[in-house]
Amino acid sequence: MCAGFKQNKLSEKPKSNLVLDAVRYIELHLDEDLNPSLVATQIGYSEFHFHRIFLAALGESVSEYIRRRRLHEAARRLVQGDESIMNLALRCKFESQEAFTRAFKKQFGETPGRFRKQILESFGPAKTGLKEATQKTCWRDMEMECKIVSREAEYAIGMGGSFIPKSVPAINALWNRFLSRSGEIKQSKAGLALGICCNAHPDLKKENDECIIYVAALPVEHFDEIDLPEGMLVCKLEAGRYAVFTHKGPLRNLPESINYIWGEFIPNSNFKFRDAPDFELYDERFDPDKLDGEIDIYVPIE
Repeated sequence: MCAGFKQNKLSEKPKSNLVLDAVRYIELHLDEDLNPSLVATQIGYSEFHFHRIFLAALGESVSEYIRRRRLHEAARRLVQGDESIMNLALRCKFESQEAFTRAFKKQFGETPGRFRKQILESFGPAKTGLKEATQKTCWRDMEMECKIVSREAEYAIGMGGSFIPKSVPAINALWNRFLSRSGEIKQSKAGLALGICCNAHPDLKKENDECIIYVAALPVEHFDEIDLPEGMLVCKLEAGRYAVFTHKGPLRNLPESINYIWGEFIPNSNFKFRDAPDFELYDERFDPDKLDGEIDIYVPIE
């Protein structure tokens, strides 16, 4: 059983902007110990789901935002005061002045010492992270319909990896590797493929700034009767309710639909998430040769 509806019918009174609430919290605690899990907890979301919302709205992960804002504040303090570079490095939570210098030069093109000799009005106090976030969360006119469905539990076999934000080329490369070996999977369901996003998987480990695990997979009929091909892994999609959105058009535009779902639609809905993977479903409506068609995006909800 499913019900279809549009965004403006989800709730007469939209929720407050979760991203701006998170940015306000970060701005007030830049000099303190911060991490994505803590920020998500303050907003009342799991780290994984809030990561998707934050990334979609601002185009960077929570960790990237915190690091960039700390470096920005360090640049402002360099220009406006005489605080030592070592103290600024500690404020930004870097383990050494050398690591701080490398990150600072990567962002601003100059070492902190050379930067201090310049007077740059662009780093004045009026330039705040909150102002930037407010500007970035203005979405273009876009609307997607949503339906609610219930699904039985399902197993899938595929190849996966952990990725940093905006890793479209790396995920495309994963699909190419997987498709070249997909014929090794026995009893797969004909004409179907899944792109599974999850917070963790026992066979994969996230490193450094990697914040998402993605698995290119085929759903299978009976997992317990299948020999797992070398280098592949198993994902279980739990039974339950899902909010389903349909992307229509070229595959290259899929990130726009995903960003709209997580950055605009879901934060203004009344959905409560389940701790389960979300996934893309590719079926006969998608043309793998032209990389065009319809793709359903499933978001687990209570």
